[in-house]
Amino acid sequence: MPGKSMIMLATVEAYIKSKTKRVGKCLIWQGGKANPNGHFNYDGEVGIPSRKVYEHRIGPITKDKCILHKCDTPRCVDGRHLYQGTK
Repeated sequence: MPGKSMIMLATVEAYIKSKTKRVGKCLIWQGGKANPNGHFNYDGEVGIPSRKVYEHRIGPITKDKCILHKCDTPRCVDGRHLYQGTK
């Protein structure tokens, strides 16, 4: 039986999948759009979808870094398009 963290990860992944749509090569966030990057609100966690996706799929974000998009599409949450950098 999977542990709680695996269940939470699967649940977050299902939530992300339910809020996205493939448009060309990008996976576009269709959920909350409170800012150009979108808005993530799941199980008490609130934030920018690309940051949450990066954290859940790739790993921790260094405190002084931003999540940037290789595709230059702010609402894209395709992990292959996301990387850490500075503004």
